[in-house]
Amino acid sequence: MKTIDAAKKQIRNDFMVGHGKGHSRDALVRQKPSLRRKLTDGEISSLYANNRIVQNIIDIPAEDMTRNWFSLKMKDEKLRDDIMSKLRDFKAREVFKEMRRYERLRGDGFISLGVTQSTPFELSHPLEEFKIKRIDYLHAFSGMKVHDFLLDEDIDT
Repeated sequence: MKTIDAAKKQIRNDFMVGHGKGHSRDALVRQKPSLRRKLTDGEISSLYANNRIVQNIIDIPAEDMTRNWFSLKMKDEKLRDDIMSKLRDFKAREVFKEMRRYERLRGDGFISLGVTQSTPFELSHPLEEFKIKRIDYLHAFSGMKVHDFLLDEDIDT
């Protein structure tokens, strides 16, 4: 019984209490919550480029998200194979992984579609799916490329 109490006291004294004096010289124990600052884009880029732990925090979830990828289940096997082949040609798995990386690093990740449409169109108009002749490319990019955008969370419009 005495050895258990002594062990508990030793752990408490060494880690949290600071050798029984109520304060510690240990930097971990002296940390205060909510003392943080917002990093600039340059600082975020530098931190990601130079710190393997930060790279793992950003990259591993993106890799996990795309590891198993997906497969289509359709009655028309030829169409299914053509769609999956086109996605492989676009390197869609890598594009989605990169989009997720941007999202974790910058707060926003986007994918743009390059399409050819049967009629001329303006970027200010919505894409009309039935007029698309082909999809030419997929491209992932971060929120650093977007300066002014309207957030519309209503996907039905």
